[in-house]
Amino acid sequence: MASTMRAMSKTLPPSRTAPQFVVRFPNEGMRDRIAEAAKANNRSMNAEIVARLERSFTAGEEIEELAFESAFEATGLKREVERLGKLLDAQKAEARKIQQDQSKALAAEVLKHLYAEAGETIVAARQAAAELKAAGKWPPSKP
Repeated sequence: MASTMRAMSKTLPPSRTAPQFVVRFPNEGMRDRIAEAAKANNRSMNAEIVARLERSFTAGEEIEELAFESAFEATGLKREVERLGKLLDAQKAEARKIQQDQSKALAAEVLKHLYAEAGETIVAARQAAAELKAAGKWPPSKP
């Protein structure tokens, strides 16, 4: 009989000789959910449990990979934001310089007109004084 058992154990599929582990479900609802998922995926409950365990291990690796990619993208975005910030600062400085140059040009134009008007006023005042002198009204008499 022992030889028959040895012969039978040699013909068992690997799934029957693989290590086993007893799982206790915390409630009947979980067992039912696993059974439903197994049926929906056309698997046995054992295959469903193993597939979900495998997915949990690869999910951690996927999360780590996504985190790395996100950090890499964030670093690239940070560099781009810094580059754009420097470009904006340079454009602001250029705009200030242009504004200062325009202000100086405007001030020079205003002064030019003021000097011209002042010059015309001086010429008119001199003419008025000359006319007053010619009429004998300049300098004014003292009371």
